[in-house]
Parts: sequence; structure tokens; C-alpha cells
Amino acid sequence: MAPTAKTHVIIEEKLKAQITAFCGLRSGSCGLIVGQVDAGKYLVTHFVRATKAPATEVEEVNDNDLFRLVSFADDGQGDADPASYEGSRPSDQLDETPAWIYTKERKFCPMTDVQDLVTNAKLPSLAVQVSRLLPGGLQILGIFFTLGGEVPKTVRPRLKELMNEMSIAIQKDCTELYVESEVDDKILLAFEPRSQNIVTSLIMDAADPKSIIKPLTSITYQSLQWTEVQTKFRCNIEKPTELKFRDVEGVLKKLSGTFANSVKSSVCLVNEKFVSMDKTCPLNSEGFCEVSFLTPLEKISDDLSMDEVERRSRQSTSGRLAFKADIVGRAYVHSKANVSFALQALKNDLIRSMTTRMELHCQDYLVTDTDEQEFDVVHELPRRVLAPLNKGKICFSNYLHESERLRDSLEVFVGLLDMDASMSTREVIGNIEMIPNQRDVDSALESLSTHSDDVEEMADETGSMGSSASDAKFIQPAHRDTGSDQGRLQKLTVLLAVVFAVAFALYQAYLLAGKSSGAGSGVRK
Repeated sequence: MAPTAKTHVIIEEKLKAQITAFCGLRSGSCGLIVGQVDAGKYLVTHFVRATKAPATEVEEVNDNDLFRLVSFADDGQGDADPASYEGSRPSDQLDETPAWIYTKERKFCPMTDVQDLVTNAKLPSLAVQVSRLLPGGLQILGIFFTLGGEVPKTVRPRLKELMNEMSIAIQKDCTELYVESEVDDKILLAFEPRSQNIVTSLIMDAADPKSIIKPLTSITYQSLQWTEVQTKFRCNIEKPTELKFRDVEGVLKKLSGTFANSVKSSVCLVNEKFVSMDKTCPLNSEGFCEVSFLTPLEKISDDLSMDEVERRSRQSTSGRLAFKADIVGRAYVHSKANVSFALQALKNDLIRSMTTRMELHCQDYLVTDTDEQEFDVVHELPRRVLAPLNKGKICFSNYLHESERLRDSLEVFVGLLDMDASMSTREVIGNIEMIPNQRDVDSALESLSTHSDDVEEMADETGSMGSSASDAKFIQPAHRDTGSDQGRLQKLTVLLAVVFAVAFALYQAYLLAGKSSGAGSGVRK
């Protein structure tokens, strides 16, 4: 869609309080606009304020500096029994009282003039971090800031360069979602601090540096209605790999493309029925739209040469990659969106969620990797945590490694995503994935070991998410699996037994040879 003057921007009515908050800061404010774009309408759902870059010297911070422990009655939710939430996550990760509130003071990036957007805000890197945590259907729409007057025309080209840098950074972070020639329209809103009115509103194609900057003529405030779209995508990928066991990042990149193709080529059922793509997205009896994916089988060409068959056979002996899971997707679309738009949003969520998990896992793995490497390796990707945006229907995501606790998510939800400052862990405790049981891990390793003695398994155990909407299975966080250790111990035991048997047989042969030699000497004598 090319930028036109008919583009309509609709700002969520509830965001007036947030606009008042960032317009009231003496130092000014700037950040990202989050929302949805469909058919020329830009639906603004949230503003993410940019914070100051961290200091060069890292200060030691303890829990008392970051969080304040409160009772359930203190968080405005009423009395509750903490024991009733124990099934939502592993017992070893439960806090003594599962209600924490983020209270660390946030220092927002000052906005004295437009130059601060470039020198202090670091919006391209912030845009990448925020994009990773958005559900399907939502994206970065542009940037906002506070300014005493209209944005001078002399600085608008630099703002366009900034938009272009953001667009490139976001697309580079998840290339599976974008096409090179795709138009990427972004909007810019400048608020006057005293009146809180919009003094400058522009739209431009951030993907094209030569595009024309145009003014927006239609901006209104409305109460927006959203439809929640859910799915449980069953993934079962198994194939040979030539990549070394140590090259985890390379293996995951190879898997990412296969997974994305599987999602894109799937056929979808809406509430267990085939629905016309141009119809409004329907709801089920529970108030959301449920989507089922029918994944096509992998097609093998009939005209494969003998050399190709032999090459694939050699690959299968070097190692195998297995990826098995039931992956939950979550998307939000406006109430009048059609089925085609909703399904595309849901597919984008699955692809971005998996790409984000793999990227976070690689970062963690490269830090903790050791020189030792085993044949059978299980990698569990980070768990997804969902939290409601300002106590509304839309939920944002975070991803936790095994060593992280639920309250660590508050620093992401409140500190990074600029969500409700009064949020507590109680609001997200029912929306966290659980660690898989040992039986699932052992079963996955056993099924793969029948194909090859050298197994490389990229994670796959499934656990459940204690969501009020549905119980679903998910990819889980990375940790060294004890089932693999038991298998290696059994192999070692067998090897020692064989060595002992061979040694004993040689010893018996030695004794028999000695007796024969002694008998022969007696005859000669």
C-alpha cells in the first residue's frame, strides 16, 4: 500500500492516560508506536517509551532494588490462596509468595529536540527487542515524541533515515516474515506537551529511502475491539544433518527455514471448519477464534538420481535432527478483520516466536557451552510467558530460560515494554509454560536412536501452559537432560563388561598356555 492522504490513524481511547503521562515529563519523552495496520487503517494500541542507555559501569542490584514483595490483597486482586497456583509452574520456581510488583525507577530518554531521537533513544535496537515480544497481528507502526512545536522540515529527512534504519533492523531480525520489495509504511506523531495535541503527523515508506513524506489528515480516538486467535501447531520434523554437533546456531537456522515453510504451506481450519477467507473472523463458544493447522507431508521427488540417494544416505549416518512439539500461537486482530488477515497474523506469530526462541537459546548456549560434547543432545528452547497489556485483552510475550524466575519477566514487561507499572506476577502466573516430564524426554531420544547411533536432537519436549483460555503444549527451556546421562551410563557399563570379559578370556588362555608348557618340559626330561 503506497502512502496516501486517506490513511486513517485510530488511537485507542484508553491511551489518553498514557499520553498524559509522557507529556507530563519535564525532560520530554519519545519511543515506539505499537498497533495494527489493515486496509489503510492504523490502529494504535500502545506507546513504548524509550529509556536511557545503561551506564558503562554495571551497578550491583539486589531483589530489594528491583522488586517489592506484596501480599495478594495488596495488588488489588483480592484475597487468594497461593497454593491454588502451584500447578501453573514447577514447584522449584515458585516464589515464597507468588505476587511481586516491579518498583524499580525507570529513567526515560529525554526529548529536548529531534536530535535526541538519533543520539540517545537508540530506537532501531529497541524496535527489534519489542518486535520479538509482540503477538501476531501487532507490529511497530512508527515513532512518537513530545515537541514544543511542529517538526521543522529541515530535520524530516533525518527522521526518515531513522525510520529506514528501524525497518532494516526489524526485517533482518526475522527474514522469514518479509519480502524485499514489500512496502513498509511507518507513521510519526509529535505531541505538544502542554496541550497534549498532535502537532505533527507524517507517514512514509520506511523501506524506500526515496519515498515521499506525506502528512496524515485523519487521526481520531476510539474504543477498539479485538478478537483473540489461538492455535496449537503440531510440529514433527526429522531429517539428517551434515552440520557438526557443536554448531548449534547453524542447526537451528536450518531448522528455522524448514519450520517456517511448514507453517506457510499448512491448510487451516477455523473452529474446526473450512471458512471463506473474506468472512469476518468468527468466535467459538469460549469467546475466541480457534485455528487448527493441517500440515502437508514432505514431498520427495520421483526423479532422484542414485548419487542423490547415496548422498542422503551418507548424511543420515553423520547425525539426525529431530524437532517435535505442540507449539501455541497467539494473535489479536480487530473485530472486523477477515479470516485471511487473522490466519496470516497467526502464522507470523508462530514463525516470529520460534525465531526469537532460537536466537535467545543460541545466545545463552554460546555463553555456557563447554568443550565436552556428547552424541545425544537435547536442547529445550525458552518458555513463553504471557501478560495482559494494561489489564486488557491483548497479551504481550516474554521468554524465560530455565535459570530465570517468573518475577524476572516483570523487568521486561514493565521496564522494556512499558506496560502497567502496577503489574504483579499474579497476573501472569497462569500463563507460563511448564517444564516437560522426564518420560517425554526419554521417549524422544529413544525414537530417534532407532534411526542413527549418532543423534542430534533439537528440542522438542512439550509441556503445558496453564492458560485460562486453553491448556496447550509448548517448546521448553534449555537444560542438560538426565535421560541422556542415563543412556550414556548404560553404554559405559556395557563397554566395561565387554572389556572385562575379554581380559578374563585372555587371562584364562594365558593360564592354559602355561600349563601346556610345563607338561611339555616334563616329557622332554
